[in-house]
Amino acid sequence: MTCTVTTAAELYHIFDLLPVRQSVKIAGIHGIGKSEIVREYTVGRNLNFNVIYLGQCELTDIKGLPLLNTKEAITQWLKGVWWPKTNGDKDGGVLLLEEFNRAPHDVQAVALELANEGTLDGEALPENWRVVICVNEFGDYITNTPDPAVTDRFFHIKFQPSVDGWLSHARALEVSPAIINFIAAYPACLDPADKLDPQLKYQSRRSWFRVDAVIKANDLLKRPITAEARHDLRIAAQGWLGESTATAFSAYIDAN
Repeated sequence: MTCTVTTAAELYHIFDLLPVRQSVKIAGIHGIGKSEIVREYTVGRNLNFNVIYLGQCELTDIKGLPLLNTKEAITQWLKGVWWPKTNGDKDGGVLLLEEFNRAPHDVQAVALELANEGTLDGEALPENWRVVICVNEFGDYITNTPDPAVTDRFFHIKFQPSVDGWLSHARALEVSPAIINFIAAYPACLDPADKLDPQLKYQSRRSWFRVDAVIKANDLLKRPITAEARHDLRIAAQGWLGESTATAFSAYIDAN
């Protein structure tokens, strides 16, 4: 059974509850703000934040390059730029391993040492650094699924934020009222459907923020809304939300 979390506050409480060397895996559909919430946690706790996208990595990207130590007659490994460093102004940090289940199995194996032991080739992470893993699950994703022996090493969180939680967050960030009101009226338009056609574009919580950024950058909802602004709004919505949701949102704007 996985621990299901619906709010950022619950997630922060779990981080504070667990010993820092216990690694956390956060799973959920794409675009719901998993990484952003982890980053915001580090800001609120005055912690360092490092992220590495494992899906883009080859083995040497995370393990480092070999270096011969002639004095001790051993091979050591030069760490990558992502390796956490001590910052005197901040007490510890979070190392976020993104796309763990998109990484090749050899990269997963190296990342597992970081998550399980807090070390890499015998060198420990700086004091008070936690490893957090984020993955896309519960949808049609191309992944290299870890086996049960690997997943047993993490505290598992299924992040499933509510629509009301997103609306509250959007209001706090001063998202355009038209978007907030549309989602409040049509909550099914917030997240993508369970079954997706990989050739098509669908909405996500992240993509609604992107639409909002286009609206604000171009003042597209300034009244009265011109024909040109309606055209540009529809283009932005189609590109970020997909045809179906863009059509519904455009019709809502026209009617309101």
